[in-house]
Amino acid sequence: MSEAEAEDWLGVAVGTVLDYPAGILDRAALEARRTCTHHSQIVPTIIREADVLLARGASLREASVPTNVRFLPVEKVLPPPKLTQAEVDAIPAKLIAIEITCGALVRNADGNVGPTPEAAE
Repeated sequence: MSEAEAEDWLGVAVGTVLDYPAGILDRAALEARRTCTHHSQIVPTIIREADVLLARGASLREASVPTNVRFLPVEKVLPPPKLTQAEVDAIPAKLIAIEITCGALVRNADGNVGPTPEAAE
């Protein structure tokens, strides 16, 4: 095989297996490196091994989903905790955004953070 033919073959081979996830492709290529004795075996081996790995992963995901779990409907959202301004001032800065997101704190037009009206004591 000439260098130009090898480059063409490699381009087609890569395009054929490009849609497989990287981890699956890596493991399938490892199997091809271990077992193939001719370049014409490489792509079919990668495809076969990748398909087996994908099917195995799908069956494992399917088996791991519990079938007897019932989810109860959420009837209402819990009210935010009662907070004083002193407690708000003691909250670490990293947690302020979380507290605002969950509704326990609000930021006013001036940028000051305080308890929501429902959460204020």
